[in-house]
Amino acid sequence: MWEIEEVGDEAAVAGPPRHPTSNSAKAAGVGSDDDDVYVAIGKSASSMDALSWALKNVATPTSFVYLVHVFPVVHHIPTP
Repeated sequence: MWEIEEVGDEAAVAGPPRHPTSNSAKAAGVGSDDDDVYVAIGKSASSMDALSWALKNVATPTSFVYLVHVFPVVHHIPTP
């Protein structure tokens, strides 16, 4: 019953994160926005360590876990 939803740039600029409505726990009113957990990730192995730590120490069964990957906007694509 796990679900991954990718939020594009348009949604990120439009406002605060939105919660998927298909999650039965949230739809049933279990949990709250206070249960949300945000984990910054990247390409390094420490990202998995950060996610593991957050899941073991912060997240609860009713938590939404958001994986945040920030990267710069590409203005120029180099060509050979």
